[in-house]
Formats: sequence, structure tokens, C-alpha cells
Amino acid sequence: MLYLIIAYWPYLLAALLIGVVVGWWYQDPRSVDDMTAWLERGPDDH
Repeated sequence: MLYLIIAYWPYLLAALLIGVVVGWWYQDPRSVDDMTAWLERGPDDH
């Protein structure tokens, strides 16, 4: 198994980068707001 990773690491890296780019491209902009919502002070914060 390790020799396959060693032999094909450029392709694995390219596939990983493509996956990250596609995931970023198709993300819902509202999900970013949900992830950072805890940083914002709300009416229930004292």
C-alpha cells in the first residue's frame, strides 16, 4: 500500500486540491455565516 502512495502521490495531491477547490466553489455562502456565528455577540450575550 505504501508503495502505491509513494508512486502516485502527485495524483493524490492533485485529487485532494481539486476536491478542496470544488468544495469551496460549491459551498453555500450561508454556511460560512453559520460557522462564524459564534464569534458574533448576540442579544443573549452579557
